[in-house]
Parts: sequence; structure tokens; C-alpha cells
Amino acid sequence: MLRLRAVPSNSTLDAPTNAGNYEVKTKAAGFGTDGSSISTLLINKASLQVSLSNLLQIRDGTPKVVTVTTNPTGIATGLSYSGFPAAPSALGSYPVIAASTNPNYDGQAASTLRIGDNFASWQAASFAGSGFLAEQTTSTADPDGDGLTNFLEYAANLNPLIEDNSSPLEFELNGNTLDFTYRRNLNATDLNYTLQDSVQLADHLSWSPVTPLSETAISDDLSTRVIKASVVKPPDFPRYFLRLKVSR
Repeated sequence: MLRLRAVPSNSTLDAPTNAGNYEVKTKAAGFGTDGSSISTLLINKASLQVSLSNLLQIRDGTPKVVTVTTNPTGIATGLSYSGFPAAPSALGSYPVIAASTNPNYDGQAASTLRIGDNFASWQAASFAGSGFLAEQTTSTADPDGDGLTNFLEYAANLNPLIEDNSSPLEFELNGNTLDFTYRRNLNATDLNYTLQDSVQLADHLSWSPVTPLSETAISDDLSTRVIKASVVKPPDFPRYFLRLKVSR
């Protein structure tokens, strides 16, 4: 009887389990027979599902690490943030890639980590080392005396320690179109900006959201966006009012 024996390239009789290419030698083992052949055994990497979460975080001066989940669980992965292994701590958006580092699994996921502010984190960063009293750092205070509360400084992404010479809001009437220009803090994660109109200023209940005829980004440095919204003035009302409502 002719018997064949397969021997992997590692010169052992143990069948391999890890992914890779293996040279297999087959030898005749029957009495009075002689012969052999060489072939290749290919073990492919298993597929790994990788997902990323915790992609929106608030700055506090510490590195912000995203959460990686794998299926199957427990498979080692490596992370990179904008191409670097160290997790960032500064405001901004960072491309994130998580990829398997296990030689037997293949899989990766890509997304974006955003490190932003809420009012408390902006407040802590803006007034750190300023020497201001606690009551001067509240949302309704105006420590630099420029007529803008700290909350409005935050909404417009201005410096609450420096008096601003110009208003963060501008109006211009062009015929029946009212152009409303304002600043938006792109790092703020807890703010809603709503353009509202009214035909009677005395009634606070008369304000309602208005859809602009057009909105144009005049400038955008990834931290502050200056937006010009154009609204058509209703022809039947002699008085017309616009405002920007910022809430959190």
C-alpha cells in the first residue's frame, strides 16, 4: 500500500493554524516506493468587523481616545489619529483609523474624531489664569465691558478677555431683502442657532423661525464661520424685525 505524508515547510508534522503561505512536501511512505512533490498551503486571514464610537468629545486638556469594538471580540487593533498614534487633546477634527494588528485577522474602520466645546469647557479654557472672579465668568457677565455677555462671546467664538470693537451681527437692507450676517462657533457642541422674524417687536410671542432666501458662508477657518443670510421683507408690513436666537 502506498502512503503519502505531507510535511509543512517548518519541517514539523504539525499542521499550521496561523494565516500565511506554507510549503508542503509530500513524500511516498510505502514499502519499496520512492517519490515526493512540493506544493503550497494558503491560509487566509479571517475577516474582522471593526467599529468606532465615542467620536464626539469635550476638551479638558487630556488626550481623547476613541472606542474600538471588534467582532469577534478581543482582537487587537491599532489606532492612528491624523496619521499619528498619539490621541489628540486640542479642539478640532481628526481622521481616525483602527486596523487589526492580529496577524490572523484582517479588518479596519475609518471615521473622524471631533473634539469640541460646551460652555463649561470654553469657560474653563477662556478664563484660566485670568484672575477674574467666579461671578465674572458666568454666562451673563461681561468682564471685558464690550456689551457682549460671555455666552454671546462663546456663540460668536470671540475672546471674552478682549473688548471687541465691532458687533458679531450686521444688518443691511437691499430693496426688499434684508441681509443678516453673523458669526457661528464651529467648536461649540451645545448650541442651536435659529434665525427668527417678527412684525411686532413688543410681542415676544410673535417671533417665529424664518427660512432664509439664501445662506452664504463668507469665511470659514474651521473654528468660526461667518454666515450671511438673506431674508425677503414681507411687502404688507411697514415694520419688520429679524433676530438670531442662540440656545443650548
